[in-house]
Amino acid sequence: MRVADLPFVLIAALAAALVLIGFLRARRRKAHVGAGKRLDVTFLVVELPEFSTLVETLEPDAFAKVYDPYLELAEQTVGEHGGYLCEPEGGRLTAVFGAAQRLVNPAERALACAIALRDSISAQVLAGIHSGPALVGTFGSGERARFGALGRARELTAEIAAANRIFDTQIALSRTAVERIGDPRRFRPLGRFALDGETQGLEISELLSAERAASRYISAYRTGYEALELGDPNADAMFKWLADENPEDRCVAYHLGRLRAGIRTPTVEPLPTT
Repeated sequence: MRVADLPFVLIAALAAALVLIGFLRARRRKAHVGAGKRLDVTFLVVELPEFSTLVETLEPDAFAKVYDPYLELAEQTVGEHGGYLCEPEGGRLTAVFGAAQRLVNPAERALACAIALRDSISAQVLAGIHSGPALVGTFGSGERARFGALGRARELTAEIAAANRIFDTQIALSRTAVERIGDPRRFRPLGRFALDGETQGLEISELLSAERAASRYISAYRTGYEALELGDPNADAMFKWLADENPEDRCVAYHLGRLRAGIRTPTVEPLPTT
């Protein structure tokens, strides 16, 4: 080989390598089952409440040492439960189940994933779960192309995750997700989101520990919540008893405050998600 020919050989090799990389990236984007379809999926949104504080107080290197392992753990945990982790949005992570691969019960997988993340991350996390239709596919072009799932169901899941800040809870789910998971005794209703065009709203519930779900207190709460839904005047006394029994229950305090203001419905005003 002549020295004069060396640059041409290198350029040719580089061009071939770039073509191969482009082919592999395109193949990876097309490998997702259900791309370009409208599917019924389950979303899991996880918020890291301390994210803004970490960004504002830590130096870049220190922040990376905290945030990078969090992302790595989240991606690994989501993958182990059959989900796909969408592009991170700051302190909020969105995972979709039943989009990148077929699952028997995507809602059940999403809940198991939320529990695993809650138990493995040292910082507090707030999780929301909701099931519904979504447009699933690869969006964007070129290097910006990303697989994902879009739709109102994803937006509602973010609102459900944010509702944890109202009630001081950690894992909240829509009634749709609860029904698909089954075993409703594991959950207690927190309230109903007022949605445009819907009179009933979207009921959200909290995941309970087995011990708490079987307690007399939760049994009394279910009775009180049912009375609140029916507009029963006895709901006031029931929620007053609950507040005396557990002054730290923010959900009870929320509804008791509304009852005292003359609002006799379990409606919840969603918090901003941005």
